[in-house]
Amino acid sequence: MGNSRPMARKDETLKKDIEALLFASGKRMHVDEIAKAARATDLEQVQRLLEELHNKYEQDDSSLYVLNEHPFWRLSIKDQHRKVADQVVSGTELSKSLIETLAMIAYKAPVLQSDIVRIRSTKAYDHIKELEELSYIRSSPKGRSKELHLADKFYEYFDVSKDQLKATMGSFAKIEQVIDRLGEGEANEETAVQETDQGEEPEEQSTSIPAPDQEIIEQTADEAADAPLTESVDKQPSDAEKKEQSLLKSDES
Repeated sequence: MGNSRPMARKDETLKKDIEALLFASGKRMHVDEIAKAARATDLEQVQRLLEELHNKYEQDDSSLYVLNEHPFWRLSIKDQHRKVADQVVSGTELSKSLIETLAMIAYKAPVLQSDIVRIRSTKAYDHIKELEELSYIRSSPKGRSKELHLADKFYEYFDVSKDQLKATMGSFAKIEQVIDRLGEGEANEETAVQETDQGEEPEEQSTSIPAPDQEIIEQTADEAADAPLTESVDKQPSDAEKKEQSLLKSDES
């Protein structure tokens, strides 16, 4: 009787399983993670088959491609076909207003929540809460406010690494200009908060304060949403939010 030992899986069967994993994942996967999910025992075989898949998609002139970001791999859509594909994902979980707030956090992270509120107005409280619930950002206590950081899901959702983030967001000089222009409205925002503390209704945010360039935001979101921008009227901040803003102003004075 011969000795039994685990046999390496047949190339074609394993290659199809790897291809299916990359497609279903929709994100980049570590080669070890691919091997484990495919129940492959030979890591060198997995690496070789990934390279074969990469070459196959290149030779077939496909709208898809297999990208090697050593030691990560992913199956993605080529840029020239992305707009067509985006038409079927216009129902993304992120609205454009939410993406704008997320883009500002991505640009300045790590950043205090109070700084984002000054730029994006009090609606940012709801945005930040929703982004945390969706796991795009995480927060940690920082003085009387909290510090916002990008979470792993952000990089997976936008198919970007930490090193590639700034390049992917496009012209940071333009974003700086937008932030500077928005900064001119901070005094009005603080006045509205003070009036709220005195029991008066805050004035509606001035429509003359420009939002970040849509082109830049769309680059950041990889054109994740094509629906027209709709903004709800800013609601009054909660008691906890008023307290945070009041404490921050007292520190500044």
